[in-house]
Amino acid sequence: EKEAITTLQPLVAPWWKETEKRSGKCEGNHLHKWEKLDERDESLTCARCGCGSTIPKLFNPHSHVQCRKLLYELMGLKPQKNKTHKVSTDDECLDRLQRKFPDHATIVEAILDARGARKQLGLLRSTLDSDNRWRSSVNVGAAVTGRYSSSKSAFWTGGNIQNVADRSRGMFVAEPGLVLFYADYEKAESQVVAYDAQDMGYIDAHGEGKDLHTEVAKLIWPDVVVDRASAETHPPWDANLAYRDYAKHVGHGSAIGMSPHGIARDAHIKVATAKEMQDAFFRQFPRVRARQNEIWNEVVETGQLISPVGRRRTFLGRLVGEGARDTRREALAQTQQSMIVDWVGIALCRIWEELDGSVELGVVPHGGQPNRCWLLAQVHDAILGMVRWGDD
Repeated sequence: EKEAITTLQPLVAPWWKETEKRSGKCEGNHLHKWEKLDERDESLTCARCGCGSTIPKLFNPHSHVQCRKLLYELMGLKPQKNKTHKVSTDDECLDRLQRKFPDHATIVEAILDARGARKQLGLLRSTLDSDNRWRSSVNVGAAVTGRYSSSKSAFWTGGNIQNVADRSRGMFVAEPGLVLFYADYEKAESQVVAYDAQDMGYIDAHGEGKDLHTEVAKLIWPDVVVDRASAETHPPWDANLAYRDYAKHVGHGSAIGMSPHGIARDAHIKVATAKEMQDAFFRQFPRVRARQNEIWNEVVETGQLISPVGRRRTFLGRLVGEGARDTRREALAQTQQSMIVDWVGIALCRIWEELDGSVELGVVPHGGQPNRCWLLAQVHDAILGMVRWGDD
């Protein structure tokens, strides 16, 4: 983090001229003796060591106030608004600035690097328990969709087990003789959408041996994308994202009722382009949009929604007027998200009953226990645990 902040300072120096009062003492541990050298000059100089009373103030990339001042006031970049339509310098707005102002992309990237480093340091500095284990607390009733949430343990050790970056997961190791496993659903939420809507075309796009996002890309750009290799190529308007990446944004965004504006914001494309791609998606999979209308009509009429496995949710948001748009998005995402939670929960219970039967409080898991599995965590659509080597 310090390296990232140090690298950032010369980049912002042409605009960032802020100063702060010098602290510390002179050589010899004496207090500074501030005097004016010139009555016309307001600055002060130490009569003992000759240093000035002010020093350059380091730019802090973690301060949204300083970032707004630098980017929007001093550098004159067009202010960007977040999802709540407020001027912001969150990561999403910085991504947008990076694309719109390539001449200043290096500065924006350096700010993002410094923020990313701090997030990872927060995880790396987590406090371990006395037995060197990293524990979390789990809340099974926090999210309206039924999803679990995670945070530090009851004794303020560990952290959020559901929010560990891929690059940091290697520091977690299994007990001797055991191996970690991570079992998750593949394309689960979009499959729920396909089968709930009974859209045979969308169901077929999930078929065995098929890559969903490539199939969607082939439908949106039939003249360009013919297979996975061509789907991984970059369109003329973007050297970073491939056609497949755009298809992923369009497919997932359309499935949860996002508008072209929302898809354009997430995919970093023009609204007109997002609208064209979304229209192509719904032309090919018409039952998806029809099912969305059925779901919304049910919520407006009853205020409730019941998933295919019986989870009932009552919507307390607005059903008419301006606020209805947010409620509609929640309603369209409810079935797919809650279904995955319930399926993982059922699997978790079965594993616990059939494979993780031995409970020895205070005893570290070891191969001498009768377990076939040692459960560690539920991570949204996945289960994390340990098994013996080769006992897949």
